[in-house]
Amino acid sequence: MIKAKDSISSLKLSFRSIQFSDHESLRILRNEQLHVLRQKKKLSKLDQLKYFNEIVLPDLKLKKPKNILYVILRNKKFIGYCGLTNIKWELGAAEISFLVKKKYNEPKIIIKCFNETLKFLEDVASKNKIYQINSEVYDFRKEILKCLNDRNYKKVGYFKNHRIKNKTLISSYFYSKIITKDRIKKNINFLITSSSNKISLIEILKVTLGKYFANAKIYVSDKSKIVTSKLYVKNIVKLPKLNDNNKIKVSKKLQIQKINFVLPTREKELYFWAKHKNFFKKKGVNVLVTNYKNIEICNDKLYFNKILENNNFPCLKTLEFRGDLKKNFILKERFGSGSPILKSVKLVNKEDNFIMQERANGKEVSIDCWSSRNNEKIFTLMRMRNKIKNGESEISVFFKNKNIEKQIVKLIKKLKIYGIFNMQGFIIKGKIYIFDCNPRVGGSMAFSYYKGIDFFKFSMFEQLKFNNKNFKKEKNKNNVFYKINKVYSLSDNSF
Repeated sequence: MIKAKDSISSLKLSFRSIQFSDHESLRILRNEQLHVLRQKKKLSKLDQLKYFNEIVLPDLKLKKPKNILYVILRNKKFIGYCGLTNIKWELGAAEISFLVKKKYNEPKIIIKCFNETLKFLEDVASKNKIYQINSEVYDFRKEILKCLNDRNYKKVGYFKNHRIKNKTLISSYFYSKIITKDRIKKNINFLITSSSNKISLIEILKVTLGKYFANAKIYVSDKSKIVTSKLYVKNIVKLPKLNDNNKIKVSKKLQIQKINFVLPTREKELYFWAKHKNFFKKKGVNVLVTNYKNIEICNDKLYFNKILENNNFPCLKTLEFRGDLKKNFILKERFGSGSPILKSVKLVNKEDNFIMQERANGKEVSIDCWSSRNNEKIFTLMRMRNKIKNGESEISVFFKNKNIEKQIVKLIKKLKIYGIFNMQGFIIKGKIYIFDCNPRVGGSMAFSYYKGIDFFKFSMFEQLKFNNKNFKKEKNKNNVFYKINKVYSLSDNSF
């Protein structure tokens, strides 16, 4: 127990980076308090040495370590440790780690310790561009929960009876806080339509909103009742059928939730939102979509190819299908972003909307793009799709080629397309042969977000009329990105 003369108000803590000499103090501390840790068994001296040599010490040399750890000192004496752990630099997120000696676990004392530690860690996070801090806390740690609530952490999830400690089932609370300073004080209510299972898209939107806006909520809408996104986000909007007759009904639905940004993600709904974007703009709703004419051009492969051909852009020979498939040609649907048709030609009516396109012998690539409305600011990132599943890239490798980039920018300016979009093509003899342009956010465009194009930020800032001279790509030297199977087991109610 802390002596009476050590008043709570005089409990001044200091922090320093963890050192190798701390390894045994930390081992003893953790082994004494397994009941509050996720650690299941006591650490041996060998276990601890291995952890320090393989994880802690190498981390100290990295600019972006997995963990940033500190020891907590009182009167220059070790009383515990804390840190930001499991850091996801690409998301700007980390977890809190905190543990002090038993004598500091008395209610009033641990509240003081944890509050000072939180203040310190939030400052560390802010300086390191970590925008979101998360914490899992067992339900019996009332003082820790009180501190999190008092410092405006939001409860975002709850697991009931999911761990066993001392042969007893215990529950966990999950807390989260966006800590960025100097955020824009504007209420943002952002709707993703046809949200389906687009969790990666929601994740990066959540990070962007957290970085730049003080008050933001994410809403999702999908015609299917049961989709992953509706389990992941608590704010759900049920929209009427998207057609001309219902635009006023749609507007009223948006106004009820005070939605001021809409991102359409499904091909067929783009026509509705593009056609009526000026109507919604007058109602205070910014629809993030290019103009109607470009959607018509991009969704008609034959029309799109004619534009390429007429303007001397390299392109694959594309013809209207009239019943006979030429040698070295493949059959495709004319409208939409469909893949090559694998059905027998005999099963396809020549009256149907199909085209035949020259088979390409080259490396297929995707180009993720963002452009300002006047095409003054254009950002592109090219990637090779090394593994494709269900039409989307599982592994992408980014590359640079200035000549090809010039071709792409020239085409964007010719089309006068803007916003978020994706192109696909083949590299043949050093030139890019574009065969598809999707005028919407693509399923794998999250790769380009992590590589440096914050297309949500650019799109929203442009609508809010912020100076786009400050728009720039973030630098990320990593060129290989891959999807991981992540299980989302609780809803994220922080937005």
